[in-house]
Amino acid sequence: MNWQHEILDEVPQGGEFTEVFFGKDQSGDFTWIRFFNGTDAWLGVFQNGGSPDKISAYTFNHRTAVLADKTVYIIDLAIKSALLIQVSKNAFQDLIADEKSVFAADFTTIHVIENARLIKVIDGYYFDMFRFKSITPTVVLGEFFQYGGDWNDLQIDRQSLVIRGRE
Repeated sequence: MNWQHEILDEVPQGGEFTEVFFGKDQSGDFTWIRFFNGTDAWLGVFQNGGSPDKISAYTFNHRTAVLADKTVYIIDLAIKSALLIQVSKNAFQDLIADEKSVFAADFTTIHVIENARLIKVIDGYYFDMFRFKSITPTVVLGEFFQYGGDWNDLQIDRQSLVIRGRE
């Protein structure tokens, strides 16, 4: 059965579910994500750097990709363990994923992860703000903002992993 997730708005009652902590240490502000399928449920506890609105998760098959506290976690839900913890010196801003790939954008690069491995870092850009819009089998669409300008569209070709402005 496929796994699903729910980002909780309130701190859950202790002891109701197994809790697994993901983060640098066990201090600070946290967000709880409940992962569940038809037979199992547990809580992932993620540091959120005081910004719970910057938490995002994509769950597919038995894995999830979570962006929390500017860090990307690839987690095997069945064994409740991180397969990859991807950090960036420039702090991840946004995340999008499907069954094949995870794309995580920071201020100067986009990291591409497949099978819980970093396969490419697309660099050479500077985003004051970045957000992904959609992912298809052939392209990833997003938009970026640079100070003094407007939001600009971009696309990533999924075969070549090259960023192009939308024509």
